Amino acid sequence: MVKLWLRICTVLLAVLLSGCTERHLSLHREPDITWESLRGQWLFINYWAEWCKPCIEELPALSAFDRQQASARVLGVNYDAVPAAQLDKLKQQFAIEFSLLLHDPAAELAYNRPTVLPATVVFDVEGRYIDTLYGPQTGKSLQQVMLD
Repeated sequence: MVKLWLRICTVLLAVLLSGCTERHLSLHREPDITWESLRGQWLFINYWAEWCKPCIEELPALSAFDRQQASARVLGVNYDAVPAAQLDKLKQQFAIEFSLLLHDPAAELAYNRPTVLPATVVFDVEGRYIDTLYGPQTGKSLQQVMLD
């Protein structure tokens, strides 16, 4: 009976631990980060493209917000999933200071990929999906989301 109980406990432990795989987000030219490491901060995942004029216009405000807000983080997703070398050029061309993701995290983080640009996906400090904001954002509009 004890051996059976130990086997059951071992199987249950293995099942529980298999569900504890940590999600990693791959950043462009930076070390990967874990989803858990973002807890305690608001997360704004911004979708942008070089052909989207409103996207380009909001990039300086997003860079300033990311630099100035200790309780928030902006991560960018190039909508066209351009290769790393082109992403280097775009980051420099548009003076993007926030981190860029190498891959779209929509499926992994369980939200719908935006079909309109610009779009900013919002997660609260607990890592819960809050909303997707459409249209250009400013530091003030993102701060308002954090206060609501």
